[in-house]
Amino acid sequence: MTGYPAAIEDFEAYIKWASDEDTKAQRQGWVTELEAGKNTFTDEVLKKLQQNGQDDGEQIPNYQSPY
Repeated sequence: MTGYPAAIEDFEAYIKWASDEDTKAQRQGWVTELEAGKNTFTDEVLKKLQQNGQDDGEQIPNYQSPY
């Protein structure tokens, strides 16, 4: 069991919902790293996400994590 089960679950839900293949691939990479127990969110990744605002602009309407 990794320390990131809620994040993995949330990203897997996003992957199923999203339509943009590049974004889905990015999230799948994050899931893979999180499943390996790695924190994929380095300072560089966080900075890039902040610069891009809400990355791809897609939002899940009325989605709330169960955690």
